[in-house]
Amino acid sequence: ASKIVNQLLCKMNGEPWRIKDLPFSDVPTMIVGIHDFFIKNAVTLSLVSTYSKYYSKVFSLSKTIENFSEETSCKCVLEMLLSSLSNFHLSQQVLPMNIIIYRENTLPFSSINNVDDLFLLEKDVLNLLFSDQNDEINLKSSSINNEFINSLIENLGKDFENAFKNIKKMKVKWSYILVNRNPNNGVI
Repeated sequence: ASKIVNQLLCKMNGEPWRIKDLPFSDVPTMIVGIHDFFIKNAVTLSLVSTYSKYYSKVFSLSKTIENFSEETSCKCVLEMLLSSLSNFHLSQQVLPMNIIIYRENTLPFSSINNVDDLFLLEKDVLNLLFSDQNDEINLKSSSINNEFINSLIENLGKDFENAFKNIKKMKVKWSYILVNRNPNNGVI
């Protein structure tokens, strides 16, 4: 019976559980998990992010990339992260002050030119997204720039676009934790 009550509570936008005094819960914080897996010449990227104060509500997205490259993967991660930020803003009416990104890679090394380049590019894009020092960021990709990011933000609606204009001034703290797993050898 309690399971049914809990499910009803969740359907009515309630939270299934709460724990007081969680780390970072004193300010709006979003925890993001990104995972990829390789199946027959295609890569599926999945993203899950929290959007409630007690981290008990999650938003998830998944996308398959047929012609995989470091740049297409990075664009996909950026698009999903911005959608997650938009969802957080819609739910909380603010953007997060802390963003913790756990990135797990399981791609075989033969599927991309250089695994390190992919994650350096993702970190550079995060800097471009959250830093107010755009002049100092040199992205290897010419198609991932402020213009590309702004077009993605515009597609998410005026409320989010207006809120996001101040994100660089907010000094958002973000961390990027990478766990690289080779499917054949385990954790690297």
